[in-house]
Amino acid sequence: MPRLDLPVGDVPTPARLGAALDANPDVQAVFITHNETSTGVMVDLPALARVVKGAGKLLFVDAVSSLGCIPLETDAWGCDVVVTASQKGLMSPPGLAHVAVSPAAWEAYRQASLPRFYFDLGRHRELLARGETPWTPAVSALFGLDVALGQILGEGLDRVFERHRQLAELTRRELKALGFRLVARDEGWASNSVTAAYVPDGVDAGALIRTVRSEFNVEIQGGQAELAGKIIRVAHMGYVSEPDMVEALGAIRAALSRVGTRA
Repeated sequence: MPRLDLPVGDVPTPARLGAALDANPDVQAVFITHNETSTGVMVDLPALARVVKGAGKLLFVDAVSSLGCIPLETDAWGCDVVVTASQKGLMSPPGLAHVAVSPAAWEAYRQASLPRFYFDLGRHRELLARGETPWTPAVSALFGLDVALGQILGEGLDRVFERHRQLAELTRRELKALGFRLVARDEGWASNSVTAAYVPDGVDAGALIRTVRSEFNVEIQGGQAELAGKIIRVAHMGYVSEPDMVEALGAIRAALSRVGTRA
C-alpha cells in the first residue's frame, strides 16, 4: 500500500497528496488521520478531501481525537468513512466505536469480497433500523455517552470548538514561555485537542513526567517511537476547562524547577 511519508510534525499538503495519487493511479481509497495525537498536529481535511474526491477515490478519516474538538463536516467535505471513539472528544468512557459511512462507501462494501463476520458493518446497518446491534454492546458506556452528548449539545458545538481552540492556544503559549518547542512544524496546524512539545535542553522528559504525576497528581504523557524521551504531550480535549489547564500548566512549571531547569 503506497504511503505518503512526512517528517515528524509536518502535515500533508494538497499538492503532495495529488502528486502521490497521480503516481499511484490504482489506489482506490485514501486513509487520512484528521488529528494526530503523537505529534500534536491536525491536517487541512477539507482541502485534502477535495483532492481525494477530485481523483475519484474513497476517503477514510481517522477522527478519533478530532470529532467533538475540531469541526468535521462529514458530508459537506465528501468523507466516505469517518471513524471515532467515545473516550476523547466525546468525553465518555472508552469502549465504543462510531462509524459514519457514505453511499459511495456502501456501494464499495456491496462489491467487496473480503470475508467478514464480527466487524460486518452491513449487519450493524440492518439491525440499526430496529434499534439493535448484532452483538452485546457496552451498555454502560452507551449511557455515559448519552449524558456526554447532552452536555456537548447543551454547550453548543460552536462554543465547544472555540473552547478547545482557546485551551490549545493557552497551552502552547505557556509551554513556549517555559522553553518548550512545539513538535508541529507549522503552528497554524497545531492540534486543538493535544499539544506535543520538545522539552527544554537539559531536561529529562521522563523525570519531568514522573514528577508532574507523583507530586502534583496531574497526568501528562511522553513521546512514542522516535519521540520517546524527547517530548511531553498535554491533552486539552473533551471535558476540560481553563482552570484544569491552568492547574496542569502550573504543575509542569513547578516540576521543571525540580528536574534541573528553572522556569
